[in-house]
Amino acid sequence: MQLTTTHGISALRITDGQDPELLRYSTATDAEQLTELLAEFRTAYADRADVRIDVTG
Repeated sequence: MQLTTTHGISALRITDGQDPELLRYSTATDAEQLTELLAEFRTAYADRADVRIDVTG
């Protein structure tokens, strides 16, 4: 039996005094997919100082 790790990738808008706002969420089950999604997120939010990208899993 092979176990699969699922990674969650989220883009959160951070504003002082406010709860984070989820802008986008995706999941990846392998390293190649995770790498591609991280590149997409970084490109999409590169000019946004108020956005944090988190990876879990």
